Amino acid sequence: MLLPLPSVDARPASAQVETMRILHPREFEILQSHAQAFVSAKAYEGYALETGGTPEAWFQIRHRGRAVLVAENAADGLVIRVPAGAEPLAPDVLRLREHFRIWVVHSGPSVEE
Repeated sequence: MLLPLPSVDARPASAQVETMRILHPREFEILQSHAQAFVSAKAYEGYALETGGTPEAWFQIRHRGRAVLVAENAADGLVIRVPAGAEPLAPDVLRLREHFRIWVVHSGPSVEE
């Protein structure tokens, strides 16, 4: 007996956004250094790091020219976004995002400005 297949939703995946506590500038600098280490280790795969005019404000990781992870230390908290469609192109950024989340949660507001 054949069972009917579940319907498949063909809509594109939406962006994955996570908001956490605001980071002190030094904490954001440390987070950015983790991103730089990731990009340096994977540069041969086409990863690059782009930072804002104010380094403690935002950075993004690009894979072959396309943003695959964006981190912004906004007024209402640290926002880490993985744009829609980035996961299949750069699955490692999901592990990096989880690393960021764990680091932010466990670092606590202990770093001095």
